[in-house]
Amino acid sequence: MRRFPAAGARRFATLNHDALHALDSHLAADPVRAGLPAAAVRGRKVRLAELMGAEPYRALTGRRLVTPPSRPLPPELARAVIAAATRARQAGEARDSVQTSPSP
Repeated sequence: MRRFPAAGARRFATLNHDALHALDSHLAADPVRAGLPAAAVRGRKVRLAELMGAEPYRALTGRRLVTPPSRPLPPELARAVIAAATRARQAGEARDSVQTSPSP
């Protein structure tokens, strides 16, 4: 059985165990697709090594590692933040459409 990283994540899964096993077997049988996950991991490791060569990324990573976990937003506060972001986005889209409209 596949493990899901977070409690409650299984309810978001849309495939059952047998379907996932069949899909994994099918992908593993294809020589081109079988190497894709390993290539993706190698690519991410190379990119991380490149980023860690730059001081701003090392500093950001260090700050991220020492920062305690955040707490989830209560639903009412989350709705307020989402509403503010939506209004700001709509105002920006309206402003952009006014600026890009041709002058008569």
